[in-house]
Amino acid sequence: MKGKSMGIKFVVLLLASLSVTVHSETWTLRAAQERLLQGNPDLRIQKNEQGKAEALFSESKSTFWPSLDVSGSYQAFSELNQINLTLPVPPPTGTNISKTLGDHDREEYGIDLSYPLFMGGGQRQQVLARRSSVEAQKERAHALENQQSLRLAGLFYAWNLAESARHTQETIIGYHQQYLTRVTSLVKGGAALPSKESSAKAKLLVAQAELQTSIDLRDSIGRAGALLLGLSANQSFAFDSSDGEKIDSGKVSSEMRPELAFLVKTSVSLEHQENAILSQKFPTLVALAGYRVANPGLNLGSNAYMNYGLVGLQLRWNLFDGFRNQSQRSQIRAQHEELQIEQERQAAFFSEAQISVEKWMARLKQSQEAAQAAWDAAHLSLAEIQSQHDHGTASELELLDARVQETKAGLQVHQLILQQRLAVWNWRYARGENLKFQGD
Repeated sequence: MKGKSMGIKFVVLLLASLSVTVHSETWTLRAAQERLLQGNPDLRIQKNEQGKAEALFSESKSTFWPSLDVSGSYQAFSELNQINLTLPVPPPTGTNISKTLGDHDREEYGIDLSYPLFMGGGQRQQVLARRSSVEAQKERAHALENQQSLRLAGLFYAWNLAESARHTQETIIGYHQQYLTRVTSLVKGGAALPSKESSAKAKLLVAQAELQTSIDLRDSIGRAGALLLGLSANQSFAFDSSDGEKIDSGKVSSEMRPELAFLVKTSVSLEHQENAILSQKFPTLVALAGYRVANPGLNLGSNAYMNYGLVGLQLRWNLFDGFRNQSQRSQIRAQHEELQIEQERQAAFFSEAQISVEKWMARLKQSQEAAQAAWDAAHLSLAEIQSQHDHGTASELELLDARVQETKAGLQVHQLILQQRLAVWNWRYARGENLKFQGD
């Protein structure tokens, strides 16, 4: 109980000390996720893809509306229209009539209203295909949000791991500086050899180099976090060390995880596309009504403008297309089979990922228990050596080593706690939960 109490106090003090680190902008995990959903470049691209799918869906529904077209034409002829008639009267030779009609050109202007009465069911299948495509893109966006949120959590805890290492290293440097001051004093008084002072300086330099490594790692993770949120990598960036601790009990959605739902709805879209292509094997029937102004009009013998209307039906039926339709449907079926294989592969992958994360969590728990025991032992050892040092039976170097070991043992406990929190988010992602971070 005493060791656990000390562990809690150390973690609280460490988090408090990390939270006072000065940065121009700090982000809680919850605020960072909100920014992620708005500014992440990959999510913004996916939103555009979803917008394109919705536009194609709207376009497919337009085929159910009538089409209104305005047309105009002008034609010039090298010869005139001519009529030749042979009449049986008067007998016996009859009468031959040969006459030119109109002039050398023709103008026509019109407006037509057409509506497809039957298109083999292809219109409806296209609409259904586009609608399934929109739903698939929504699932893809949801999956990408979870993936990027998990990546954000990884950066959050990696940044905190690096920051805790930086803080711990600063504490260790303080111990080395105290040790160097005491050894320097002893050397000046002739109570210690100069080699001890040189060794103390070397230890301090090594500790300072390790501090710089921790700072560089932390800043590198910060830049990666800034880019993930759609911010400038040159902008000073830091996560808030006091957040990310609240992890409520999540529930697995009864719906299919979005990665698999995307594949399923894409498969449905392909099925409708195949049906739409198959509908091209059927005849099409289009109704047409129009109004014309032409010179000459229906009276070819006249050289004046004529107004007239028209109505009609147009039937078309392609009997042979060189097997183009069959080839297109074969391509669709091949894509459909590929999606089914990918769906099975991803289902197996996420099932295995959940098992792996659960084993990882069990290992982390065991490691934390071992680290806690090691920290308790290091704390007890420090107390003993401190007592021996006070009575003159332990050297300054032994006290320094005990302080460094106790501090590093405490850091190990804290870092394992952070790793367990990250493992929980990985576990939630693997089992298909919607990742939403809650701040304290």
